[in-house]
Amino acid sequence: MGIKSAGFIAQELLALQKGSRIGDNLDLVSEDNPEKLVARCGNLLPVVVKAIQELSDQKDQEIKELKERLDKLEKIVLKFMDNKK
Repeated sequence: MGIKSAGFIAQELLALQKGSRIGDNLDLVSEDNPEKLVARCGNLLPVVVKAIQELSDQKDQEIKELKERLDKLEKIVLKFMDNKK
């Protein structure tokens, strides 16, 4: 019908879960029927939110450091320009 959908592959989520430090506590995949794994996408939401928070903190720190570097460079340029006058 031409309808596309997006989702997660249960096997990939299961591998992620097994490779995680918190493992089965993630409960990302129902293994009740090993022939048909079912992804529990809703359980991934806290993981995604935490990852976004961590990335946001990293970017905030990078921005702070870049602003500090820019301030130092501006002071150097201004001092250089004053000495040229």
